Amino acid sequence: MHKFLKISILLLLLPLTGFTAIHKFYVSTTDINYDRESRAIQIVSRVFADDLEKTIDNRYEIKSGLISEHELPDADTYLENYYASKLLITVNGRKVTLRYLGKEYKDDMVVSYLEAVDVPLPTSLKTENKLLYETYPEQQNIVHIRSGDTRKSFLLQKDEDQCVLKFDK
Repeated sequence: MHKFLKISILLLLLPLTGFTAIHKFYVSTTDINYDRESRAIQIVSRVFADDLEKTIDNRYEIKSGLISEHELPDADTYLENYYASKLLITVNGRKVTLRYLGKEYKDDMVVSYLEAVDVPLPTSLKTENKLLYETYPEQQNIVHIRSGDTRKSFLLQKDEDQCVLKFDK
């Protein structure tokens, strides 16, 4: 009876472990903060390194070598161009120019830093986040927007890749 119980449990758990190995969850997180004192939008984007590397490599037909000792010397240029085309911010109806500041690696994530300077106090902030959709159509991008005491989070997907937050003055 004891052996039968072990085999039964194993047979119940086996399909569950097999399913998780087949399916991967694709998600990124982007924090957007408007700093009133410096009149700047500060952005921190966290993306799984292997997903970002595959997307960059396919898009630019390169071997970027992200998170390896073989990383291309100009990998940041590719990341800067990618973010410029896939992460768009509009404040009060006007598109702002994001400046790529750099990246760091934390665990299995690429953490990228961007900013926009000389930005007026927002009454509305629109975000268009299309990161990784060309490689992973099931990608989900979580966006957290904050200015002062106002904060809101959004879950963006390929067909719904924009969000707008309106602020009280």
